[in-house]
Amino acid sequence: MHDRLHTEALSTNFRQAKAVIISRKITTMKKLFVVFVVLLAADVMAETEAYLSYDDFIRAVEAGRIQSVSLDGFSMLTGTMAQGDAEQSFQSYAKTGTANDPLLLALLNTHDVQISIADSEDHMPFFSLFYGLMFMGIPILTIVLLFIIYLKLNMILKLLVQDKSLNA
Repeated sequence: MHDRLHTEALSTNFRQAKAVIISRKITTMKKLFVVFVVLLAADVMAETEAYLSYDDFIRAVEAGRIQSVSLDGFSMLTGTMAQGDAEQSFQSYAKTGTANDPLLLALLNTHDVQISIADSEDHMPFFSLFYGLMFMGIPILTIVLLFIIYLKLNMILKLLVQDKSLNA
């Protein structure tokens, strides 16, 4: 009888210790999850290429901040601009085919902007859209999956706490 009580007491202590260890591991995993999500969000938000509206692009050209630009036969403008002491990539869209716009070309030449004309065949909007969605979708999907894991871990922790209180 004494051995059975001793065994039950050890079993109860073991379950409680196990619950505490699991609880600590889950808490640590929650903290790591939060740190990971913050770092991932910071990485996603750190855009290396600025988007300029067409009006802002024209103002930047007139202010002498645009250093180089690549035009295509559609409406996409890409290039580099001065941002303080550093250079920054930019992207903009015009309403007309930029490579065929004589006024835009004259403005760029007047302000000594280095111009390159991209081939129309190089511009593949489907692949650009596909890769944009894919690279934006992967971080979002990762955050969603991590959130689901977080919810599952939280549910397990609650069950362990509930089991601990029932066994006490």
